[in-house]
Amino acid sequence: MLFRSGKDDTSAVSLEVAAAKTEVTEVTSAVAEAKPEAAKVKSDVATAKPEVAAVKPVVTEAMPRAATVPGNVDQVWAGELAVNTAGEPIPAGLLTRVDLAADPAEIRLTDDADVVRLNLTPTRALSDYIVLPREKMTTTLMTGFSGMMASIDNTTTAAQGVSIGFYVERQLTRRISVRPGLAMARHSYGVEGTPESIISGGDRALDYAAPELDGLSGTTTSYEADIDVVSMEIPVNFLFSIRKRTRTNLFVSTGASTVFYLNQRMTGSFDNTYTKTLYDAYTGATSYESVTTTARIESEQEFLNRVDLLGLANFSAGYSFPFSKTSNLLLEPFIQLPLKDLTSLNLRIRYGGISMKLQF
Repeated sequence: MLFRSGKDDTSAVSLEVAAAKTEVTEVTSAVAEAKPEAAKVKSDVATAKPEVAAVKPVVTEAMPRAATVPGNVDQVWAGELAVNTAGEPIPAGLLTRVDLAADPAEIRLTDDADVVRLNLTPTRALSDYIVLPREKMTTTLMTGFSGMMASIDNTTTAAQGVSIGFYVERQLTRRISVRPGLAMARHSYGVEGTPESIISGGDRALDYAAPELDGLSGTTTSYEADIDVVSMEIPVNFLFSIRKRTRTNLFVSTGASTVFYLNQRMTGSFDNTYTKTLYDAYTGATSYESVTTTARIESEQEFLNRVDLLGLANFSAGYSFPFSKTSNLLLEPFIQLPLKDLTSLNLRIRYGGISMKLQF
């Protein structure tokens, strides 16, 4: 009886051992099946590490973070997972699933931020620079005063001329602008001529010829004249910026002006010489007798009696600089050259001077 009982116990132990072996075999098989999945997960974690490392500086800089962590269930959840996929500790702010900034001074709030998490919406960079927004073209108003000297043929006038005008400057490109305007000008010319200038055409410039005296033709030997002209000038100039900054500009300009004459008045005196030939019939001698006379003339032309379309070519260079918070001052030396005969006296007049303008 005792022998049987020991045999039965041995059989029971053998069965238990066999059952345990079966379970070990099943566990070993399950572990073998899980190894490829574990290797795959490990590979995915290794792949994600560079992406996490790249995102981390952006999150640290752009996302606001909370200063304290309330104690709740999320804290326990985050505490158990306090190591990220890169193997580094998770910042304390992440315990509540809220992204916090390492330095509060780096928090940046913008209108594009998300209301809940304050995440900055990334702005897409332009890849095609042709679609960049164009610079805004401006239009400015100006008023100015000009002082000038004039020369007619080879003679320079002793009196100065003045001009006051208004101008509009429209920007066409960043460095090119167009400037039309309207100016009122008054010029006083004091000119005189000599036989040399008369030979070169000075008498024709003043449109004067010596009248006959007792059937004799005269020659003008000298003259003096004062000419007063009031005109309205419409210039159209193009400006080219050489060195342009925020409120300063170095530029050159060129263009043409049309002149409307409101009043033209000339007063002058001309010395005319008449030579008479005398013949002595008894002696056969020939002699010459000269007589000089002075003729004073005065002429005045009617209102708008003459218009010189694009009669003057304009050339200038200037510099603008701040004059006040809302205006600039322009200093602009200039010259004007005749493209045709000017005024009703058909004069070739050249101007030169300096203009001072206030730009708004």
